[in-house]
Amino acid sequence: MPTNPQLMRRAAELIGKGATHKEAGAAVGRSERTIFKWLRDPTIREVVEKTRAATLDPTVEGVLREMLGATKRDGSPEQARGTAARVLLLHPEANETVDEGGPGAPIIHVYEPSP
Repeated sequence: MPTNPQLMRRAAELIGKGATHKEAGAAVGRSERTIFKWLRDPTIREVVEKTRAATLDPTVEGVLREMLGATKRDGSPEQARGTAARVLLLHPEANETVDEGGPGAPIIHVYEPSP
């Protein structure tokens, strides 16, 4: 079976987020052994490390940028998430944070579509 770079990247991202090799393989339709083989590639290992770092210390922008590249299990683009992330990244003025009280009170984020 030919190697699909999108599937390799998706498996690496899943591992970076804490999935086992077996779980990542199942998610992309490949064996655990194939995932171990893919992880020998320095580029794929770098994806794992970058994903792990972003997962441990996420930022709003980082999460939205990750959503831009969101894919379905088959490796095809996840259009709804990508579109939502694009809107929020390109139109930050549409986002408003409302502080409802003092310390420890919940913060409510209101997102309105741009005209």
